[in-house]
Amino acid sequence: MSASRGTDIGTGRIEAFSDGVIAIIITIMVLELKIPEHAVHGDLWAEFLSPLAPKLTAYALSFTIVGIYWVNHHSLMHGVGLATTRLLWSNNLLLFFLSLMPLATAFLGENPFEFRAIVLDALLGFLSASAFAILRWACIHRENASALNAVHAAEGWRSLLYGSINLIGIAAWFVSPMLALVSFLVPPIAYFLPKHV
Repeated sequence: MSASRGTDIGTGRIEAFSDGVIAIIITIMVLELKIPEHAVHGDLWAEFLSPLAPKLTAYALSFTIVGIYWVNHHSLMHGVGLATTRLLWSNNLLLFFLSLMPLATAFLGENPFEFRAIVLDALLGFLSASAFAILRWACIHRENASALNAVHAAEGWRSLLYGSINLIGIAAWFVSPMLALVSFLVPPIAYFLPKHV
């Protein structure tokens, strides 16, 4: 079957499958949060909050990012009439990279200033955003209104731009590991800023 031909699978099934995968991703991430052994009897900060802070921060960031993808995915699927093979595989590509999020989150939470953890998180952020751009572009069809296709194209490029910002974290690490971590906040913050384009 051609990658651009329609299938008899509606976008509702794509949404349901994607929702299930995303729910599992979040569940796996939260299961990585382990209570320190001596947290019950020790000092609240020294034995509980301090050791758990990097993991909680990494989890909160990853949860926000996955949440943004979920909201955007939900909005995108509601604007698509019929699924195509190209759309299905583009969606699978996005879910593949998002499914690696628990791995990157756990690694970064355990080693927040480690270069390899920064690289893994940055690359995964870039690849996930690139996959969402590909998904956006897969929604462009000649049957659509030209204005809708223009929106898909523009949002695809915007997603790719946000993803590229993640790569700055790799270069920023050589200046300061903390600066690299801060750079990971830019894409989610930019998402919540008003869009003028």
